[in-house]
Amino acid sequence: MTFTIEGLTIANSEADQFESSELIYMIDGELVVIDQETKDKLNELSARFVKRLGYSCEPGYDYSKSRNPRTNMVWALAVETYYTHLMSGLFD
Repeated sequence: MTFTIEGLTIANSEADQFESSELIYMIDGELVVIDQETKDKLNELSARFVKRLGYSCEPGYDYSKSRNPRTNMVWALAVETYYTHLMSGLFD
């Protein structure tokens, strides 16, 4: 089973092979696994995106669990940025 949150497909059917603390997304047919360390960094990146848009959130906010459309979208952008880095090494 898969479902989509603001353009990110969460691949539940693949989840059994990963640790329960990992987030798994399907982007362009590729599984993207986000561990806790990466999640923390992507939350920091999401906070920067929110600030650039002229908004703010409380420190330590978990964007991966957000159901607010704005904060959910910045999480999706952070995950897409991570995916781009994985696939191309753009930020190496």
